[in-house]
Amino acid sequence: MSGEREGFVWSDAWLLQAIVYAAREGPPRLSDVIAHGDAIEHAIFTHAEFSGGVSRLVAAGYTTLKAGKLLPTSSGSALVASASPEAPVLEVQAAVGRALSARTHPAQAPPELNPIVPARMFEEAVAAYHARFSAAPEGGT
Repeated sequence: MSGEREGFVWSDAWLLQAIVYAAREGPPRLSDVIAHGDAIEHAIFTHAEFSGGVSRLVAAGYTTLKAGKLLPTSSGSALVASASPEAPVLEVQAAVGRALSARTHPAQAPPELNPIVPARMFEEAVAAYHARFSAAPEGGT
């Protein structure tokens, strides 16, 4: 691994916030993170946003991916918690985005930590979220 460092992108704040919120209910499945992301932005992550964000957040030590579950680290949880706990979700996202924009991450995670989310795994998680959402009573999940 080289000593090169890179910056984060805006969707990394959205993803980290979704991971932290989803983990409040226990170890989240990928579909849980997608659900929280949709609740925050009223949009579904693209595969590139999700997989790239997971790679950057793992490389920076803000989250881990184990057995199909994304978990925030104490650093990731603290970063999201540093925004006012009573702030609206988009204000929290903006605060997390500002904090991430002031930081960098290793250009590449070590191979044993490289958590690239395969397209099929991502698509299955989105399908599981859609199935759960469409089965929910009127008003959402």
